[in-house]
Parts: sequence; structure tokens; C-alpha cells
Amino acid sequence: MSDGWSGCRGANNYGRREGWKNGPHLAKVASSLEFRVRQRKCLFLGLSDGSHTDVFRRSNSQLSNEQVRQSHELTKDRIDDLRKELKQDLGKLLARDVAAEESVFRSVVLLDDFSASGVSYIRKRGDGTIGGKVGRFFMQPCRYPSYL
Repeated sequence: MSDGWSGCRGANNYGRREGWKNGPHLAKVASSLEFRVRQRKCLFLGLSDGSHTDVFRRSNSQLSNEQVRQSHELTKDRIDDLRKELKQDLGKLLARDVAAEESVFRSVVLLDDFSASGVSYIRKRGDGTIGGKVGRFFMQPCRYPSYL
């Protein structure tokens, strides 16, 4: 007897709980073109060595290796490479040429293993500038306005 999941590309384990009635609906969404495009436009960045991006990458085989980066600190060259890969993958998904304006990341997920005080993530310095890992990340795209 089929469980309704076989053949659902990209469904992973979305909604796979015993007795949960929405599982087939989630599989339908997860296998849709819209979801796969949205998923590909998501970038996952590690905040520290402890973020275990290697484990995250292997646990999410439906993601491109280029979507999961060990560091949140990105150079302009790295961003250009990521967008080039994104454009190629979107072209394959959509079966058409993709404009440069379309090949931008829509979501960024910052991964880490533990947070204690939060001071190392974001803080306002005495001079009014923003510090911390998350603060630096948010300021980084400002240096390269249209890159992410």
C-alpha cells in the first residue's frame, strides 16, 4: 500500500508524521515548481564553526551545495559565483533563460548551534554602529547593494 509519498520529488520529510493528515498536501506543495524555485532562492549561511553546515547540507539533499555556506562573511566574488549558480539552476527549473534581476536570493537563513547572551550576534556600539555577527552580516549587503 502506498503512503502517498513515493514519487514526490523534494518532499523530504515534510509532514511525515504518523496519523498526520496534511502530509500528502505538504508533499504536493514541496514538489511544486513554485516551492522548488522559492527553495532554490534561499541561502543558508553558518555563523560559526559550531553551526554544523556539513550536517545540515547532508540532511537536506534537495538543496544545492552552493546554497549552504560555512561562513556568513561573503566577498563580492563569492556573491557573484553564488548568483551565477543560482541563475543556471533557475534556468533548469524554469526551462527558460533567466534574467539577472530574477537571480537574486529571496531568503537568507543564518545557522548556528547555540546562543547564550546574544551579545555576540548583534549589538549597538558606543559610536552608534552595529556590531556582532548578525550586525556585520546585515551591513555587508549594503556594500554590494544589488548582489544578494
